[in-house]
Amino acid sequence: MSNAILFHGEDATFVVKAMRKKAMEELGVPSEEALFSHGDYQEVMPTSKTYLYSMESIHSVVEESSLPPFRGKKRIIALLSADRMLPVHANALLKTLEDAPLSFVMYLTTTAYNDILNTILSRVQKVYVEGRADTKDYREKIRYIFALLDSACYDTFLKEIEALDKEIGEDTSLVETNLRNFLEQFAQESLEPVPTHLKAAEGRNILRAMERATSAFEVN
Repeated sequence: MSNAILFHGEDATFVVKAMRKKAMEELGVPSEEALFSHGDYQEVMPTSKTYLYSMESIHSVVEESSLPPFRGKKRIIALLSADRMLPVHANALLKTLEDAPLSFVMYLTTTAYNDILNTILSRVQKVYVEGRADTKDYREKIRYIFALLDSACYDTFLKEIEALDKEIGEDTSLVETNLRNFLEQFAQESLEPVPTHLKAAEGRNILRAMERATSAFEVN
């Protein structure tokens, strides 16, 4: 049986939480906080300007898959938004999916099952995750925007900020209202007028502003 599992569903929050719950059980840790600090768990996501995986990140996963666990019997790498791979990326993963040691487990997540390449689908177990949140949890989006900024993908960073603002409708919950208020303040402080390319110093200022976003709202 494959040592790779694809978690898929309609809501990214539910899908990722189900994946992390499985990882917590596999590694015997009690919380997501403990999971992220565990030496045998790693999450990888696309951060290029086109929100695609880079070959460098895929090669890193392949190399990591051959390493023994640090603390226990299993080593887990989770690939978020696995639909954002090109065929060349999938081909680079095939040997890992087929011949990885029993101590290595790969988890993949997606909300776009039909966009997953057949070469991947044929080599993974599939777990459908039911559920759709009434109120969206924007923490994953914030993490993604952090990653874009950290990778100096400034153009995509600006587009994601604009897209997030549009995503929050007029009829909003307190969570979404707080986030919208943050975005409006953020735009006034940092992105007016919007530069074509942000300088490194401006990027650091925006990073600090983005950090304030995580405290602009509470999600139970």
